Amino acid sequence: DGKAVAILVHELRQGNSSVHQNVTRSICGLSVSNENQRELVSKYNIVLPLLELLKENGTDKVKENVVEIIRNLSFNGENQRELVIKYEVIPPLLELSKNGTDRAKEFIAQSIGILSSNKENKRELV
Repeated sequence: DGKAVAILVHELRQGNSSVHQNVTRSICGLSVSNENQRELVSKYNIVLPLLELLKENGTDKVKENVVEIIRNLSFNGENQRELVIKYEVIPPLLELSKNGTDRAKEFIAQSIGILSSNKENKRELV
């Protein structure tokens, strides 16, 4: 439901850290669907607030949820170029890989692997 997604995105942007864990978990569930993957990026502009959560001093669980969402969004071929070029997700992922949890590092490795499989992205990643 579009209204529910809009509320989640609003809470992601405006909510406090105690809300972020539940919101990111809900968005993670939504991001499994190929149809939702594209809408979350193009219609709801979810990537920037997610990247902000990676830069903040959020909990490890929130950061794990965020990188899992990014990994899920990466599966959609239409999202791949935007994630790398427009949103520049690779530098924050690499930064988190230095001190993130093992689970976060696993999702980061998967995300980078998926994004680098796109021929056009390979130039940007070198």
